[in-house]
Order: sequence, then structure tokens, then C-alpha cells
Amino acid sequence: MITETSEVKFEKTDNGYVLTIPAGAEIKEAITLTLEDENKVNLEINIGANARATVLEDFSGDLDALDYTVTVNAEQDANIKLITLQNFAESTAYTENRTSQAEQGADVHFINFQFGAKTVETNMIQNGNGVSPTLNTDFISSAKNEQQIACTVKNHFHQKNGGGEINAKGVAKDKSNLEINGIIAIDQPAGGTNTFMHEHALLLSKEASVKATPALEIDTNDVKASHGASISNLSDEALFYAKSRGLEEDEARKIMAKGFLADRLEIIDDLPELKERVESLI
Repeated sequence: MITETSEVKFEKTDNGYVLTIPAGAEIKEAITLTLEDENKVNLEINIGANARATVLEDFSGDLDALDYTVTVNAEQDANIKLITLQNFAESTAYTENRTSQAEQGADVHFINFQFGAKTVETNMIQNGNGVSPTLNTDFISSAKNEQQIACTVKNHFHQKNGGGEINAKGVAKDKSNLEINGIIAIDQPAGGTNTFMHEHALLLSKEASVKATPALEIDTNDVKASHGASISNLSDEALFYAKSRGLEEDEARKIMAKGFLADRLEIIDDLPELKERVESLI
């Protein structure tokens, strides 16, 4: 694993890799991480108080399997975006476990793009340990052929005045399967928390399947929390209309998938090259 910036400390330990962003640092360029030929990787990201950074995990290649674990520790008032672009070969079995620990006033944003691999199992758990944390989690996927993509997302608020949201959105094509499970958990001391969760999926094939399950686990009344989920089908009428305008069926499905996911791609407007790559993979 390598990083393409010298502004932070990156080292290999007996337990894996450690990326350290010092307190007060403001890293303007995204810190890019790539994978070497490894089948099991552990990464710890430590961001100090009042620091700001964006970390981009750019994963591709032809691995048989990868078991990937990352933990983000965000100190007081730190701000970090962890963006993942996964586009492994369709023979890869990929499992990832992501966890954050956010202290007082910290802002942690997981942005997770899943496009490649044969099977994908994604688990993301964010923890607001201090007061007034902001936990945002975005999951965007496009499943195709016979891919199996399963994602579980949990934002867990342990202390008061938390905020943030979960947004999970995906399309399923061909004979693929997409499963999204979202959980918001609010402990009894976490009064004043304001959060919500949306799960939306689009079926682009009659042979594809999608399951979306939102859940709330709330132990106090002094909160605002909501959730919603929807699964839409590509109608024959919409496909007929697109074809009548001169589009081939595959191109019509691709355009509709891009349109469905377009609003979530706005979160990377500040990274135009990355956004262009993501759009090309849908």
C-alpha cells in the first residue's frame, strides 16, 4: 500500500499500515492510496484535532480475493472524507470492514463506490463517541452481470447532538443481486441528535434482484430520526421511448442508470477527474 503525498506519515507495522494526519493540518490535495498484491490488508487512519483531509482509496486489479479492514480515528473537530473507488476484476471476492471513531465535533464522511469484483461484502460502522459529531455515509453501486453486492451501513450515536445521514443508492443490471441494509442507532445519552437515512435502488433487468432494509434503534425520545427506502423498476414504456429516440437498449439502460445516480455524484463535484471516472463505470 502506498500514499502519493509526503505531507503525512505513512508506515507499515506488524499489524498492517498506519496513516497519520497531524493535528491542525489542512491537506488540500486528496491523499491517494492504492493496493499492492496483497490478499489481507489492515489500515488505521489517525487524524488529529482540527485537521482536514480527503483520502481516496483507488482499488483495481485482478486479485483472487481481498479482505480489507480500515479504522478511522478522528480527534476533536477533525474533518475527514474517506472515498473508496472499487473496480476489481469480476473474478475477485472482496470483503471490506470499515469503522470510524469520531470524537467531539469531528466530521467523518465515508463515500463508497462499488463497481467491480464478483462478490462484494461491505460493512461500514460509524461511531459518534464525542458530543456533536457529524457522521455521513454514502454508498453508491452499480451491479452487473452476475455480481453479488451486499452492504450493511450503521451510524451509531453514543453522545448528544449528533448529526449526519446515510444515503445508499444503487442499480442492478443483468442477473446481478444488490442488498442494502441501513441502521441508525441512537443511545440514551445521545439526545438532540438529528439524522436520517435513505435507501433507493433501481432494477434495470427482470432477472436482477434488489433488497433494501432500513432500521432504527433508538433509546431516547429527544431526537429527530427518519428513514425511507424504495425500489423502482425500469418500465417498458420508458425503455420503448428511449429506443424510439434512436438509442440502443444497452445505451438507454446506461443513461437511465446515470440519471438515477446523478444526485449522489454531486458529493464529489470538487474532484472532477474522479467524478468522470465514476460516471464511466456506471
